[in-house]
Amino acid sequence: FTARLPLRNLIRKGGITQTARFVEQLGIALVLDDGGAAADSPIADEQAAPLLHIYLVESNDADADTYKSVLRPQAKSWVAKVAPRRGEEWLAVY
Repeated sequence: FTARLPLRNLIRKGGITQTARFVEQLGIALVLDDGGAAADSPIADEQAAPLLHIYLVESNDADADTYKSVLRPQAKSWVAKVAPRRGEEWLAVY
């Protein structure tokens, strides 16, 4: 995956009132959020603030009970943490 970074020649489509915008190159940093103090600390430099948070869930052999008791509460906790952040988007992938 990292061999394909930075992403190049992207078209960002905004909402109804925004026009499409061409992004020549988009640098991406993959950071593991281990829930430690660094993950919760305020970011001083707004340019360093993340624009997108992605939560990946792998559940190859998880049954419905495991999903309900373990995976769903973890995902809900993560969404509650990142959803209020202004100017940042989030995506949960199952």
